[in-house]
Amino acid sequence: MFRKLDPRSAAQLGELRADDGHDVHIEKESAPIGLIRAASAVFIGGAAEQYLPIVRRLRALDVTLCVVVVTRMSDTQSWLNAIEAGATDYWLAPFEPSQVRMLIARAPTSTLV
Repeated sequence: MFRKLDPRSAAQLGELRADDGHDVHIEKESAPIGLIRAASAVFIGGAAEQYLPIVRRLRALDVTLCVVVVTRMSDTQSWLNAIEAGATDYWLAPFEPSQVRMLIARAPTSTLV
């Protein structure tokens, strides 16, 4: 599931996941809790003031959910803030296909108990 990613990042991730036979959902705003429950990974973009509260909320809902913050302009403080908020990882776009495949392969298949 992707939320508030820039169009190029969302398209790249969507193509990679669809090519591998995964369902891909792109949410412009908040996603229904049922969709989050079924996700093996959530990719979030946007400005830090937008994604940090979402990362904290997702982490509070499920500590095993794979939450990845995606950016095109990285800096060390933003990376630290995302990880401290509970992000599983912090990626700089564009991505390598193997990077996405490895993350999905190690993500839990079920979320939210």
